[in-house]
Amino acid sequence: MINGSDKSRQNSWRWMILFSRFLWSFIALGKFKAMGVLLPHIVVSFSTSTAVAGFVTSASVGIGTTVCGPLAGAALKVWSPRTITMVGGAVVGTATIAGSLATSTVQLGVLFSVSSIGLAFIQVAMTQTIMDYFPDDFAFANGVTLAGGTIGMMVLPPLVDYLVFLYGWRNALVLTGALCFNYVACGALLRPLDMRYSLVPSHADEETELPMPGNPINNGSSDSKADPGGMTSVLRRVSETLRERLDIQALTQPTFVMFQVAILLEGMVYSMWHLFLIPQGIELGFGDSPSAFLATYGGIGSLIGRLSHGLSVDLGLIKASTLFILAGLVFAVPNLLDPLAVSSYTALAILASITGIAIGVIYPLTFVLMKEVVGDRQMSAYGWLFVSHGTGTLVGGVFAGWVHDISKAYEIVFMVTGATAVLMATMIGIMRWFSSVRKPDEYYSLAFCGRLSPSVNLKPWEFFLPHIVVSFSTSTAVAGFVTSATAGIGSTVCGPLAGAALKVWSPRTITMVGGAVVGTATIAGSLATSTVQLGVLFSVSSVGLTFIQVALTQTLMDYFPDDFAFANGVTLAGGTIGMMVLPPLVDYLVFLYGWRNALVLTGALCFNYVACGALLRPLDMRYSLVPSHADEETELPMPGYPINNGSSDSKADPGGMMSVLRRVSETLRERLDIQALTQPTFIMFQVATLLEGVIFSMWHLFLIPQGIELGFGDSPSAFLATYGGIGSLIGRLSHGLLVDLGLIKASTLFILAGLVFAVPNLLDPLAVSSYTALAILASITGIAIGVIYPLTYVLMREVLVGDRQTSAYGWLFVSHGTGTLVGGVFAGWVHDISKAYEIVFMATGATAVLMATIIGLMRWFSSVRKQDE
Repeated sequence: MINGSDKSRQNSWRWMILFSRFLWSFIALGKFKAMGVLLPHIVVSFSTSTAVAGFVTSASVGIGTTVCGPLAGAALKVWSPRTITMVGGAVVGTATIAGSLATSTVQLGVLFSVSSIGLAFIQVAMTQTIMDYFPDDFAFANGVTLAGGTIGMMVLPPLVDYLVFLYGWRNALVLTGALCFNYVACGALLRPLDMRYSLVPSHADEETELPMPGNPINNGSSDSKADPGGMTSVLRRVSETLRERLDIQALTQPTFVMFQVAILLEGMVYSMWHLFLIPQGIELGFGDSPSAFLATYGGIGSLIGRLSHGLSVDLGLIKASTLFILAGLVFAVPNLLDPLAVSSYTALAILASITGIAIGVIYPLTFVLMKEVVGDRQMSAYGWLFVSHGTGTLVGGVFAGWVHDISKAYEIVFMVTGATAVLMATMIGIMRWFSSVRKPDEYYSLAFCGRLSPSVNLKPWEFFLPHIVVSFSTSTAVAGFVTSATAGIGSTVCGPLAGAALKVWSPRTITMVGGAVVGTATIAGSLATSTVQLGVLFSVSSVGLTFIQVALTQTLMDYFPDDFAFANGVTLAGGTIGMMVLPPLVDYLVFLYGWRNALVLTGALCFNYVACGALLRPLDMRYSLVPSHADEETELPMPGYPINNGSSDSKADPGGMMSVLRRVSETLRERLDIQALTQPTFIMFQVATLLEGVIFSMWHLFLIPQGIELGFGDSPSAFLATYGGIGSLIGRLSHGLLVDLGLIKASTLFILAGLVFAVPNLLDPLAVSSYTALAILASITGIAIGVIYPLTYVLMREVLVGDRQTSAYGWLFVSHGTGTLVGGVFAGWVHDISKAYEIVFMATGATAVLMATIIGLMRWFSSVRKQDE
């Protein structure tokens, strides 16, 4: 038992623990940030690419945590945090100094990796000690100690830049390694509490002789015998020991896995922002020293974030997950706006400060969230945190370097960083929501395939469109019709049939068969010798896609009846991510293999729809449109057959052929929900949805071709789709909660989004001389279209008054599909006449105004209840 004086000494010593981790954080993060100063010198000295240099520098943090994170947690069950920190500090300092002697990037990467292994062990040991000394105010203590890193981020980059100027980058690296030996002093301060870690055996446990694998248990009896399990028993015990020491069982928890994915994305944004902030300033010509001071501005912001967030969480003013999501979105916005600030050093400094505040909140909160997910004592599970974070830092360094090598502009790197931050915040939101609803299987499937949004299937065809025009010597209007057929024909022809099919077959069966149809038809399209053949095959593909869309919508309504708007928006966000990723990928495939082979690979990708369908495990319920077992036990009359009611006096139906036709007609009316076409509000909504399909097709198909026609080049034009996708992602993720919480009506939000979409399109002629202006307009219209398309499902649900009219949902796809066909042809025809895509986008804006007007009229009509007129 701890007496009062011992407890007082421990309370006073915990401030030394705080100082120890503060100093460690100062050196660790400051050193990592200073790697941004060394990165250009590594590129020049070893004549390598930015991607390789990014990997090497991020290896100083990422490799060790990726490889040794769980081992570091397991080590705490054997050695004390003091021992681990002191040994780890010696490893980090020695390896960093040795890096100055490297003669190749391989040698430098290996030495930096060894350094990161020592750092990984120190991180876990320091975290354990802080949790021991600050069990009740961990968030505050964690934020304060990690604030040392922000001060280091302000101090060390300019210092290292000055050392490079005086002595060269190699000698500057030697001095940095010498600084790292202070980790040993930090470890010496980690005096253990007068308590045993719960995962370390107590003395009482040690006094009991435990059986060793393969040895007999000595219980004092001469009858004791060797373990009969032999080698199998040894392996089993070794396996159990590893599972316990590494906390592998944590990997079976869905929330833990989702959290690890979010942390991997956090590691990416952490690495991309820290490593490439200074190189961007140098590339823009602001000079080495001013560029190094950008890190100082970011560090000031980070210091504010790290010092301020802890008390808010510990006092219960805000949940850690909520604050993490908000910080992620705040971090994303300045990164997405980076291209607008490149001409001004002051603007870059302001953005660096804002992102610094956000990253200063995000990184410390990963520890707090992990504590909520796994508890205080699962230190090996904390090791997995460092695995994900370390992997993210590696991937982020390489990915950002690759993006820069391709685009030759750091602005694109920071926009990608912002998009990754949005995805990270989204993943934490999904994890929190998932923890409350506990409906994993179908949500995984729907989120993975993004409800197979037409954005994924339609957006890449922008790159095929010019090649189709050239290959088949056809007009833009014909090519627009053929490409829009991939989404439009099937829904126009088969929308109601797809809804009727759900009354016969399960969503799983429909989705898997539809996926096979889409993949096969797309691949076959690569063999087409005319636009007619290509159009037919693309139409067959769209038929399969239509059946999949209706099946997935039905499944989503079954599993999320109370928060459909949110779930619908989140799942359709997969389409916006596809809209960002697939166009540049398809452009690259076309460059490598030609458009026909690129089409083959796109078709192969579509076979993943089959896997998505396989994940659709049905609820323990029957769809209300499928006859129940009670209904099946009652023999129903079939057209043309007598009703067998057990009476010998039963006679054949006297109606003959007329009775058969009448029953067939009734069956079709029921299966296809034709009665919905008699509702005036339903008809008005179908007209609005047709116009929505028109603008959906026109915007998706002709955004990239406009950039190419204006002479911006294929790759920059492809990135216009990425900017639009980023905006669409924001729109799809944000609108659902507003509607589900009752903050705004779905129809009001639809009208506002339609008008917001219209304005940038009407202003398109004013932006054609500037790529930046086009990118901004693409982002704004992306946000609007990201709200408009998902809301069509929500509005249809309100119009039909009930969730089960799936065939009527099929009519939604008829209108939307018809609109995509009309939009593709109409936009192509306008371009053929005017020879200018600016006119196409002005027509798109005007159509959006008409669409919003019709929804407004529908809402007014519903309120005054004048169906007759």
